[in-house]
Amino acid sequence: MEQTYWLHIIESKSPDHTFPSTYMLARANAPLRNFKGGAMPTVHHPSWENLRSRLAECLVGNEELEKAKQNLDQKGSHTLTQVRLDDQQVRGLGFNDI
Repeated sequence: MEQTYWLHIIESKSPDHTFPSTYMLARANAPLRNFKGGAMPTVHHPSWENLRSRLAECLVGNEELEKAKQNLDQKGSHTLTQVRLDDQQVRGLGFNDI
């Protein structure tokens, strides 16, 4: 079954610049979120390339992925809104609670 999600990405930069950043992906049910906060399932990805690849497999377009990377580089976070995913795609992003 397909649902609409918000995917929040947070970059974790290493204090040692010889180590690459890692990325945390948090998932929220878009229609139920209503900006009220609360706990969200999270998954950690070892690199932008890893996360980008998984998002592309879920049909997130190149333009949106480039925008996400730009915001991550500038602000350290980015939110993908209104992402339609089925259960298999959610698991493909690393979430095992589906």
